[in-house]
This record gives sequence, structure tokens and C-alpha cells, in this order.
Amino acid sequence: TDIVDGWCVTDPVADPLDADTVSATVENAFYHLLHLGQSLARRDHAPLRLFTVSSNMQEISGTEALQPAKATLLGPTMLTEREVPHVRTRSVDLALPSPLPTTVIADQLLTEFSQVDSAPQVGWRGRKRWELDYATARLEAAPDLDLDDGVFIVTGGLGALGLCVAEELGASGARAVVLTGRSPFLPRDEWQRTVADPGTDPRTTAVLRRLVDLEAGGTQVVAAQCDVSDEAQVSEVVAAVHRELGPVRGVFHSAGVAGGAMLAVLEVADAAAVLAPKVSGTLVLDRVLGAEVEFLVLFSSLTAVTGAFGQVDYCAANNFMDAYARLA
Repeated sequence: TDIVDGWCVTDPVADPLDADTVSATVENAFYHLLHLGQSLARRDHAPLRLFTVSSNMQEISGTEALQPAKATLLGPTMLTEREVPHVRTRSVDLALPSPLPTTVIADQLLTEFSQVDSAPQVGWRGRKRWELDYATARLEAAPDLDLDDGVFIVTGGLGALGLCVAEELGASGARAVVLTGRSPFLPRDEWQRTVADPGTDPRTTAVLRRLVDLEAGGTQVVAAQCDVSDEAQVSEVVAAVHRELGPVRGVFHSAGVAGGAMLAVLEVADAAAVLAPKVSGTLVLDRVLGAEVEFLVLFSSLTAVTGAFGQVDYCAANNFMDAYARLA
């Protein structure tokens, strides 16, 4: 038995980063396939194959009208096969509009569906068929960035990764780092007293010590409560930064919520919480700061490639982030 899902085969859109367009696309690309995978997991079926067909999701030729939100379908496509034993999946991407007659595209798809063994992600461009594969690549040394005297925003800035970024920025001469996070943080004038208090939680003490050391090195540290997926909150923080510190030179987007539930039992609300910082958060930063900053660094995850167990939402969210970077 085969299931062919074509909800993500659509005409190109005028603005693939429009909030309403992204929301509607994620509904068809991620949530629809999540529910399908859950339905398959609840039933004792004979072996079947699931083909998720999309358009303009993969960058292959470099000329596609990419729609990053469609990349969220890779989460349930990859994890349905991994977590539902009797299902095998394959992602098939087309480029639209196509110069080929519709009958030729239909024949290509029928040929695809008849193949038993194949790469899990393939794309058709014109009359050529491409398979996703990986090869070892030697990385060239990255050019040095002049970060001296700059103001930078680090989302998820009080987490382990964000603090490391902040310390590297300080060592590189940053004038100020703004560390944002969803949880409230101690006012600046309470840091020293809290560090000296033996009753302070050890993790809080460790974080505060690192911040105090960062400031001792000459970098101003601002901790701001902000949900990166909330445009109003981000705009408010950015406005305050402009007033008090000046223009923002760069953003490091490390905010994220790791998933932790198998596909079969994942609640929609929990999935939404995982998608929010990576999908909505990236789009908010693009809208609020995209025209101002020199760069936006996105912290994705190998989960986008490996599809770890219990990470269907996190896999989808990071695939969106990767696809956004290709479009940008």
C-alpha cells in the first residue's frame, strides 16, 4: 500500500516569509503530516510507503522560488519512518512552475512511486532526478569579523550556548551584548549581592559570575526578558537598545526548545512550543532587524539531518531554519 501526500505542491507565492503564508504552509506541511503519522502509529497495518510530495522546498538548481515553511514536512517525513515500524517514507520535491508538460511531470512521479529502493529525499528538476547525499568537505578558514565596539543581540542568551557566544563577543571587543530569554532575570544592581549570597542556586551563581566577568572585561551586559516569537516584545527590546546603546550590528539566534515526545503521543501545543522560536522567532528577527544588522547567525541542529527519536518537532523546526538561511 502506498500513500501519496501532495498538500505541499502549490504555486509559488509572492512572499514566502509572510506570516500568514508561513502559518498556513506549516499547517499543511507539519501538522497535517504529524496527524497522519499518529494515525498510522495507532493502526496495525501491513507495510506501506508514504510519499510526501512538495514543490520549491529543496534548493537544487539555485533558481527555485523557495518556500522555507515547506521544509517543516521533513520532520514528520523522517520521524514517521523512524518511529512507526511498518512505514517507509520518501520526500519528493518538484520545481514549479515547470517548462515540462504536466503529463511528463506525472510520469516522473509515477516512476518515483514505482521505485522500491531510493534515497529518502529526492528532487526532480526538469528531466533530471537528484538524490540527497552527504560528502566530507574541508572547511576554509572563516574570514575575521570586525566586532570591535559593536552592539549585538543574543537570543537564548542566558543558556549554555548563548553565554558562550556572549563571552566570545566580549573577547572580540564587543561594546555591549544584549542577552534575551523568556524567563525573567535578576536586575543588574542585584548581581553582585546574589553572587555573594551562599544560599543562591549554584546554576544562577555560575551564570552571574560569567556575566560579571564579562563586564569586568569591558563589555556591557544587558539581560532582557523577551519571547523571540513575539514581535511586539522583540520590537520593544530593540527600541530600548537603540535608545540606550545605539544600532545593532548583528544577531545570534540561539533560542530554542528541544522536543521530547514520540510522534505517536506528541500534543499539538507541545509541538507549537518547539516550532515557535525557530520558525516564528526567525521570521520576527527578519522583520524587526533584517534591514538593520550586518548579519544574522542562526543556530540549527544536526537533528535536522539525523531525525533523532522523539524529535519530530525539533527536526521540523531546524529544517525550517536551514531553508530560511538558503533563501536569505
